[in-house]
Amino acid sequence: MSSEKVYQNAEEGRLLIADPFTDTPLRIAILDPELLASLADSTAHFGLGQKWAESFYSQMIDKLSNTDRSPRTFLKEEFIENLNGFFSYCGIAQFRILEGNQFYVIDLKNSFPFREYDIFAGFFSSLFSSVSDRLLSCIVMSQNSERIRCCLSTPEVIKKIESALNSGETETTILERYQNLHLA
Repeated sequence: MSSEKVYQNAEEGRLLIADPFTDTPLRIAILDPELLASLADSTAHFGLGQKWAESFYSQMIDKLSNTDRSPRTFLKEEFIENLNGFFSYCGIAQFRILEGNQFYVIDLKNSFPFREYDIFAGFFSSLFSSVSDRLLSCIVMSQNSERIRCCLSTPEVIKKIESALNSGETETTILERYQNLHLA
């Protein structure tokens, strides 16, 4: 498969992997981590995440159009379980979302080692805004060798959390302020 064709597919939010000899498709994934990392070198990370989510959401709508369901009819647990399945299948990370006071915390474990994790913030911001039909924002709250944690909420709440992080506050301090120590 030519690199031009791979890039075009990546811009559409999916990667078609083909056998190099027969050009037979091997699988379709929401995005291949290695391709995503190489694209992130030349693109704003948050914006790439948003484009990825827009394409993923569009594909999800297309698949659901053959059924009587829409993303809003899924139970939250069912949607999250399917999203975790996609992330795991593609080797991107193990996904979990936790509900707190004024914001959700998204935990990503065993993540593919991207250089910048803002791509996840862009992805979650755009995807959950589309699914909820409400403007949501997301930022990376912390990252270490075990996990990446993102906050998802309204733009007003995220601005306050971002300001706190920029002023040097720790994740634990922020969780305590919002009475979310159960998420620590």
